[in-house]
Amino acid sequence: ITLLTQIRAQNPDFRRVQVEEQLYQVYAQVARELIAGADGSVETLRQAVAYLDEALTIRPADQSLIQERRLTIGFVGGADAFAQEQWAEAVAQWEEVYEAQPGYQNGILPSYLDQAYPNAATELIARASGSISQLTLASRYLDRALATRPGDQRLIDERQLVNDFLAGADAYDEGNWDVAIARWGTAYEIRPDYQGGVLRENLTEACEKSESPDANICPP
Repeated sequence: ITLLTQIRAQNPDFRRVQVEEQLYQVYAQVARELIAGADGSVETLRQAVAYLDEALTIRPADQSLIQERRLTIGFVGGADAFAQEQWAEAVAQWEEVYEAQPGYQNGILPSYLDQAYPNAATELIARASGSISQLTLASRYLDRALATRPGDQRLIDERQLVNDFLAGADAYDEGNWDVAIARWGTAYEIRPDYQGGVLRENLTEACEKSESPDANICPP
């Protein structure tokens, strides 16, 4: 690489095609060797990305390199997010890599994801403010977390609250006020301030719309 880049710097037109082809080959080869030997090392993978970028400046349409770069960037991005305690972002990045290549970096991703799922779910629940999409994602992450921690009561309780909230929202959207009241009422009894007061607001609306609201729940 050093010799070829020196040649190109001194005389860009000297055997241009051959020099660029050889540079492309060695950049790609070094990148692949780094990726193959990284064993999850973020810094090694950062180096690999630098070499992939150099190869792609020569062949920007090379789909195999583009895919290798996407996987490497995703793995590194997940690790950076995890280190910064941005749990949901870490899971999003790592899951994309895992779906594309489950054995990436010697199959280390399942253990990384297992560490991130509970915190990612907690993060999403804390910031959702009643968002169905975020709570649905949190519920999925809780399911993944419980797959390896089936006896974790905190996760079980959190999943039940999320699922009651979501089931109540589904029933409300369908006009099943009494079902919505029952599901939201169960969650309200456990945590009245759930979702920053959104649960109380939703339950109040369902109680007002019902023709025969449950007197044990309504008004909240």
